[in-house]
Amino acid sequence: MGIFWALVSVVLVSGAQLLLRAAMLSLPPVADVTALFWHLIQLRPGTGSLFLGLCGYAASMACWFFCPQTHSTGKSLCAAEPELHHRLGCRTVMAE
Repeated sequence: MGIFWALVSVVLVSGAQLLLRAAMLSLPPVADVTALFWHLIQLRPGTGSLFLGLCGYAASMACWFFCPQTHSTGKSLCAAEPELHHRLGCRTVMAE
């Protein structure tokens, strides 16, 4: 089941990137903060894409909370990078 959550996360991030790209093309430049702020407040085109893209990234991160419960991605990282063993709090290093 952990692989399922990892794949869902990849799909969500890919969709979020496409939505954020569309938003950046229709929103005013970030250098003009007041114009960007009023554009977002008035819910002009691009605001929905920006919001959905950010929600997609948040949902993708939520998927990774479900993944380690069933898939040992953290343990695999500890085995691959021994110097991260103590910083990540790995208790055992899996040698496969």
